[in-house]
Amino acid sequence: MSAAGEGTRRPLADRTVVITRAAHQCPELARLLSDRGSRVVHAPAIALADPDDWAPADRALRQLGSYDVIIFTSANAVDRFALRARSIDAALTGVRARIVAIGHATAEALARQGMSHVDTAAESRSEGVVHLLEAEPLAGRRILIPRAAVARELLVEALRERGAIVDVVPVYRTVGAPLTDQARRMLARGDVDVVVFASGGAVRHFLAEIGGRAGLGGAAMAVIGPVTRQAAVELGLTPAIVSTAAGMAELVSAIEDYFSRASAPRSDPGETSRGSAPR
Repeated sequence: MSAAGEGTRRPLADRTVVITRAAHQCPELARLLSDRGSRVVHAPAIALADPDDWAPADRALRQLGSYDVIIFTSANAVDRFALRARSIDAALTGVRARIVAIGHATAEALARQGMSHVDTAAESRSEGVVHLLEAEPLAGRRILIPRAAVARELLVEALRERGAIVDVVPVYRTVGAPLTDQARRMLARGDVDVVVFASGGAVRHFLAEIGGRAGLGGAAMAVIGPVTRQAAVELGLTPAIVSTAAGMAELVSAIEDYFSRASAPRSDPGETSRGSAPR
């Protein structure tokens, strides 16, 4: 792996970065890395599939007017819910419910669907929404959460503890995607500088494909935010790079920080929110 461009101005130049996001979510991150001179390898670890049953989502779409609050936990949930709405001739715009988004990426997805009056949680995880709604009386209020079939239950439990009537409707499933032959060969040769993960699901599926930690071949592990970090820790890994915010720009900045420390000795298990010393 080339050490060119490790200076403070171009720390990512000639670095090989594997992106494990779902294919439709790769372009922004790939562009940011390419603009900094990185060699980007697309190796989606996950893909989105329909939920096992659309009936709960269809019922919710037909009675959107009965909800007091609708919470979207990801841009994927927004896009899939909106797509389903169009397929059954339901309308998301004009809904009187309070619309809440986890993070700015989710809020931007809602804006693209014509829903601009959105309350956005400052923290891009369930705890952020809990904090956003902590002063609001919720007893007896109906709350809708379109989301992945499998997700953290913290938000749902917190809302129900406060007396809210919460409907959770799956609008997609996250399934594993096979590792590309190119990525597999490059990891085996030790030709990858960093592998980037933006979700716990991507971590789990990718590690299953490569046979665990050893399959990383010495590449650094970069994750977005504390939830993805925790998923890695539960699998016995300590990411070298953890971005403190959920945006792609923040993630790339954390990776840049890591590789800008070219003169520091490498500490493989070490980790900070700004990144540990690079190879």
